[in-house]
Amino acid sequence: ATATATIIPRTYFSSVSAPPAQQVDVFPSIVIHSTLNAQINDNNGLQPQGSFAEAQAAFLNPPKETIRSLLGQLLKHNIGIVAHYYMDVELQGILHGVKRLQMDLLNRQQQQQQQQQQ
Repeated sequence: ATATATIIPRTYFSSVSAPPAQQVDVFPSIVIHSTLNAQINDNNGLQPQGSFAEAQAAFLNPPKETIRSLLGQLLKHNIGIVAHYYMDVELQGILHGVKRLQMDLLNRQQQQQQQQQQ
């Protein structure tokens, strides 16, 4: 006679939860609305949920006045910024915004020069 053993896995559920410092009320996420909704929403269509997502949204949508002011000071004093990748996400967003604005201004200047030459 041959005996066949079947192993049935047992799952035990525990009522123990994560420590209070590791518990979150909302799963960190960013809800992106359509273009139509983005015009209504102050955050350009981004709806961050949770503190980590709020920091990420700040990176994606930094204050435009801060960007213009920083770029103005950099141009006025003829200086640049060398930044480390481990800096605060809000600062990363502002510096990225300065770079985008600077590139936009440069492109506009080049287009104007090309139009004047024609």
